[in-house]
Amino acid sequence: MKKKWFPGSRYQDIWNSYSEEPVIFINALSLTHGGSFTVLKNYILSFIEQRPDWRYLILQDTIDESFDFGNIGPNACILYCGEKKMGLVSRYLWEKRWLGVVCKSLNCDIYFGPNGVYHPNAALPQCLLVQDPAPFILRARSFKIAIRNLLLRKNWSNGVKQASCMGYTSNFMRSLVINYAGCEESNYIIAYNGIDRSIQETAKQPFLPFVEREPFILGVSTINKHKNFETLMHALSILRKKTGFEHYNLKIMGRLLINSYYEFLKSEAVRLGLKDAVIFELNCPWENIAHAYKVASLFSLTSLCESFGMPALEAMAHGTPVVVGNSTAVPEICGNAAVLVSPNDHEALAEAWAKILSNESDYLKMQNAGRSRCLEFDWHKTVAQWIDIFENILSK
Repeated sequence: MKKKWFPGSRYQDIWNSYSEEPVIFINALSLTHGGSFTVLKNYILSFIEQRPDWRYLILQDTIDESFDFGNIGPNACILYCGEKKMGLVSRYLWEKRWLGVVCKSLNCDIYFGPNGVYHPNAALPQCLLVQDPAPFILRARSFKIAIRNLLLRKNWSNGVKQASCMGYTSNFMRSLVINYAGCEESNYIIAYNGIDRSIQETAKQPFLPFVEREPFILGVSTINKHKNFETLMHALSILRKKTGFEHYNLKIMGRLLINSYYEFLKSEAVRLGLKDAVIFELNCPWENIAHAYKVASLFSLTSLCESFGMPALEAMAHGTPVVVGNSTAVPEICGNAAVLVSPNDHEALAEAWAKILSNESDYLKMQNAGRSRCLEFDWHKTVAQWIDIFENILSK
């Protein structure tokens, strides 16, 4: 169900019948394509699956058919506020003026904010999810981003002090927020992302053995500077000088975000003599990425800013051993199923690659460890934590 909100809208304008069941308000105004949409879609579908009797209002700025949440059923409504593609400032002003009005006039019982921002004008219990470490870690590339980062840090800090419950995608993410806030929350959960059910099923199938895999290292993530793909390229240069590894390549896959960084990577490949050994496959469909996970010899992620690290789990689900950087949230998510190295140490990275690729027994152990680890992350379990929180709030 999809509806247009306008000043004066009431509960009966949204729903066809009255219900005493609670209304969960989900603010998706900050939704973007990529990871944030994938996370929110899984949240919404799992909420509806586990509590189909509740009603859900999902607030978006304008009609965008590319944001397809799938079958949300009659008890969920996409509510369009009518402001087209709101930027940070315009969204802030709109929320300051109207968000409290929307929540009150539509009889909402709980506010769920997947961008972690606390809204003092929304006079109902707020449950907030923080999943972006960039405002604490990355240097702002512009004045606009610096202002955005400052606003997010302050709002997250307010959430720590006033929200009914704060949720974080990792303990690492929580430590950044509470250190900035200077205090701890009255209530919080670590809400790890889950892997999709189709990927869970993949993890339960037989893996392609080492001898049948293709000789390339795989890196999957958005093409952004903090993803640190150049470390993978330097490590490949070292690996190819070792006997038996001269024919190995590096495949980089993901959504292009920063074109200047992409151009830098291409020039760096030429400088290192790897022009034909570094393969870019950008903005390609999931089927291509899934196939690469399935046949790659190894996967590596040396990102300098991660609140979770989903590609590492996806690689594990396809039986591909994982070597990752020992910083941010990635070690927490990978546990003992991955080999950890310093994210900027290309020599240590190349050595780890060579060691795994030289021992089929260790390779198999890592495949099995990765299978067990990735299956621990389940959307049903994550959302069930929030449902327990919501039920506790509603019972008071």
